[in-house]
Amino acid sequence: MDRHPLVLRRSTGEVVATLVALQSAPYQVVMIEETDSETTMDALTKWRCSHEDQEYATQRNGKLVRATVAALRLRKVRTYFRWIKGHNGHPRNEGANKLAGDRARKAVADEIDRSIPESLNVSGCKLSKISQRLAYQIIWEKKERSVQPHRSTVANVTRIIEGIRACLGVELSEAQLWKSIRNFLWMLRDSLSEELRQCAVCRRSPRGDVEETWSLTKKKWMDPCWGNTVGIGCATFLTSNGKRDTAMEALWITLASESLYLIWKLHCKHVIQNEGEELSI
Repeated sequence: MDRHPLVLRRSTGEVVATLVALQSAPYQVVMIEETDSETTMDALTKWRCSHEDQEYATQRNGKLVRATVAALRLRKVRTYFRWIKGHNGHPRNEGANKLAGDRARKAVADEIDRSIPESLNVSGCKLSKISQRLAYQIIWEKKERSVQPHRSTVANVTRIIEGIRACLGVELSEAQLWKSIRNFLWMLRDSLSEELRQCAVCRRSPRGDVEETWSLTKKKWMDPCWGNTVGIGCATFLTSNGKRDTAMEALWITLASESLYLIWKLHCKHVIQNEGEELSI
């Protein structure tokens, strides 16, 4: 059983559903799959050969697509795909969407069998089908997969994602989180969570002026925490008619990030330059 985490994209659920259906249906029965995902349908038919020639290097869920293609080849009879327009009142499509939503809210995720029989495990690239850039990408991704994440990193990422969900109501994958914080994460220290609440020198909260400024917007103030600090750029605010309030989002990002940067600078000055002695702004 392959336990490598899936990269969550729009088509991930459709590919998983196809794989499970192929594994569940008898191999000798003709199967017709109806899908509203042209991406999934094309990946398993029109683009299949080119993806195999490039060892699925450009696919974020290459292992999943490869396992689905192998499941297709295991079948003794033909399998057909039929595209239907999504969210158009089609009873089977609407039913599938409801089931997908129910499963997405499960507390414990199901395990997906992505194992591939050795006889169907196509590996390697055709040199005539790859560029130098793609070759470097393949080498880099293989090296990256061999590196095991540190336990403290996994714990911190989980804490941040849960904080973002609880405070901002946004569901993020690990990839989206890393993209959001980029070069900002290196400024955080183990003591950051405490310093957000109280300065180690003057014993005062650094949020006073920021909270007073934010109160002028008449929006609810969010106490600083790991979620809305590291996930500053993920905050979403809505107008009275339900549309995104981009101006309010920009104000929050400015206030929160500049305040955090100031805290970080003062912390470094206190610890490094002043060797722990008291300082003043």
